[in-house]
Amino acid sequence: MIKFNLAQATRLMLALALAGFVAAPAFAVVIETGAQQSVTSTAQISASQAGPSPLFISLMLRKLKCKTGENLDISVSWEWKDGVKISRPMYPQPWGDWVLISSQEGKAIQKEKGSWQRIDKLKIMTFMDGKVEIPALAANFQVPGQPPVEYRSAVVTIEVEPKVNKKGELEANLRDIKNPIWMVSFWQILLALLVAAVLLVGIAWYSKKVGLLGGAKKLEPIRPPEDVARERLKSLKESDLLTQGNFKAYYIELTDILRHYLEGRYSISAPDRTTAELMKELKRILERKDILTLRDLLERSDMIKFAKGSPDSKEIEIDWNVVKEFVEQTTMVYQNSLNTEIKSNLENNHDLSKNGNNITTPGSKL
Repeated sequence: MIKFNLAQATRLMLALALAGFVAAPAFAVVIETGAQQSVTSTAQISASQAGPSPLFISLMLRKLKCKTGENLDISVSWEWKDGVKISRPMYPQPWGDWVLISSQEGKAIQKEKGSWQRIDKLKIMTFMDGKVEIPALAANFQVPGQPPVEYRSAVVTIEVEPKVNKKGELEANLRDIKNPIWMVSFWQILLALLVAAVLLVGIAWYSKKVGLLGGAKKLEPIRPPEDVARERLKSLKESDLLTQGNFKAYYIELTDILRHYLEGRYSISAPDRTTAELMKELKRILERKDILTLRDLLERSDMIKFAKGSPDSKEIEIDWNVVKEFVEQTTMVYQNSLNTEIKSNLENNHDLSKNGNNITTPGSKL
């Protein structure tokens, strides 16, 4: 790298421009201007283009020396002519042996007619000592009518001195990693509170619905299926569906009573089955004559419900009696079977108790 004063650098740039010097980048010049030093790079498009370069980049540093772990301030000045398209500079992380602490992109301002400038502010730091290079920056620019050109700035070398403590001892380049800090924003806290509130409202609503709050809901005892069927049959007979001529609603209710009774008595899903499916299920439960009787009733009811038939009063009474008699007969059979089972269990328990008196237990005397 060559050092020039300001006058020498200016004369050299004018001479190279007049000669149509070709380079990308063309050259790098270190200009000493008091306390601040600038590493300046220029780039030109082609030898046929005379005059100032369409892109002029200055890498400006206040000092070319620093210490390990110390921030180094850099200003990157971009100057270009009207019509030149420049890609945003890529400030890498990490930047060679340097860590990019912060970068602030400047605002493009018009220096003079047809000329623009933008200055970016960077802070970098390294824990390496000795001569540490700042790698080149890469950016693309394009002049109208010309292909894009990649520009790479000059590589700058910084003299990095090891940092010493008050005792004159060298400090280690590497420091212990601090524990992570949990950062929570106001909006995250607000969102968490809203979610918690929604959950509490949902739990309270569900608890109230199922009776967990405000006292447990009183459980209704399960009624025997024959009691439910008798009550519904009585209500159906006392209804005014027949006087209104609403035979469809009457037979829907009649068959629904029968189906729910079958479900409660024999634990089958009778309300959801078709007539054919229900008859197939009842073959393993009822006798053949009962199955035929129920099939005739259900098929006749289907004809009335879907074909809108009009049965006479005698048929209606017969159908009601079929359901009523079926409920009473099967209930009696169930009760007899239950009584027999209870009696048998009592006799078995009595026999076991009687035999138990003659059993010799460990430790007993004969």
